[in-house]
Amino acid sequence: MPEPEDIAPENIEKDAILVTDADSATGEQIILQLILARLPVKIITQNAEEAKRGWGPYVTAFAGDLGDEKVVSRALRGVRAVICPGKLGAVLCTAAIQQLEHIVLLSSAGINQPQALNLGSLFRTEQGVLRDPKREQVIKESGIPYTIVRAGKIKNLPGASMNLEISQHDQQASGDISREDVARVLAGALQAPPTHGLIFQVSASGPGRPPDDWVSTLSQLNATPSAF
Repeated sequence: MPEPEDIAPENIEKDAILVTDADSATGEQIILQLILARLPVKIITQNAEEAKRGWGPYVTAFAGDLGDEKVVSRALRGVRAVICPGKLGAVLCTAAIQQLEHIVLLSSAGINQPQALNLGSLFRTEQGVLRDPKREQVIKESGIPYTIVRAGKIKNLPGASMNLEISQHDQQASGDISREDVARVLAGALQAPPTHGLIFQVSASGPGRPPDDWVSTLSQLNATPSAF
């Protein structure tokens, strides 16, 4: 019996979500949120067997590197959306990308504000990667409907205990947000794919709870002008 990745794309229902950087702390939180939402999840990892043991039947793991176009093309079969919390790899370099319905990108609040030299980008730290404006640019130019989530400073704090402030003002990051809540926002964005593009900033704003109805929450935002 052929493996799932060997089946012709036209015979696969497009319902899965591919999570890039799935081995990262944020990637793992996103996977958890998608599993809770009962969505089929795909990942690309160096150790697929370990991933299968860890996630069980809830995740389809592909062995390989995110920068390998062949591996990415196989993983994208049957995928309707991609969540990118870090590196983009070869996701936008394959022909299969044109079949996607939605790309959700994690970025950094205040990315367009004047800033000092981004040393984090030189050493590829998490915050440095998120503050790289080239990531947003290639997503905008991909031709795929996109949601860009510009998060405040990500902290390893308990989630689901804070209100979230969501705005479309590109301001320097002034608030923190838990990694769990970042994952919750990214997964929630899948419920409201835009026609073209949507960009917003999010951070915690005091005790409370994140939104439950992401369709209603995100529908109140304006579609993103190409210059934003």
